Amino acid sequence: MHRFKDLEVWKQSRIFCSDVYSVTSSFPESEKFGLTNQLRRAAVSIPSNIAEGASRSSSKDFFKVFRDCYWVGLRIGNTTFNCIRFKIYPT
Repeated sequence: MHRFKDLEVWKQSRIFCSDVYSVTSSFPESEKFGLTNQLRRAAVSIPSNIAEGASRSSSKDFFKVFRDCYWVGLRIGNTTFNCIRFKIYPT
């Protein structure tokens, strides 16, 4: 079992989450329940998953969380490309 608050990856994921909230606050109101919500929910899930995984008793379960976070990161990356493509957020 790990103390998630001591994990550097958890600390960095919280900063990333704050950055996502900051960037999406400038998105148009029409995207409030679309891309904004999708990006924010995905970003919040990363530190949440790490905290949950840190409470797991086996290392296998703990490291599985990082694989899941990787998939969430890919989802965020793809959604970001869509935001640029739809001219919601400039490059």
